[in-house]
Amino acid sequence: MAIVELKLVSPIEVVNKDQIITIREEKDGKTPILGKIKISRGTIEWWPKGNKVNAHSLTWAKFAKLMADEVEMKRVKKTAKKKQTAV
Repeated sequence: MAIVELKLVSPIEVVNKDQIITIREEKDGKTPILGKIKISRGTIEWWPKGNKVNAHSLTWAKFAKLMADEVEMKRVKKTAKKKQTAV
């Protein structure tokens, strides 16, 4: 199973700086990198491990179509929102 670690304190607006997420797979007690996802205002890109020149790039509209057409939907339970306490 892939390991994705995101530490977000608040929403991130992608404006002039792209956001990069590293994807790792836990295997035999090790976590080698599978690749990176680069998120920008116009595209989402998959950069396979060791590839520094060529990426799989999709516009957001093409990504949405790919997900709708090619990926099976599954029912997902909503996560409970944490209650904030007044200070």
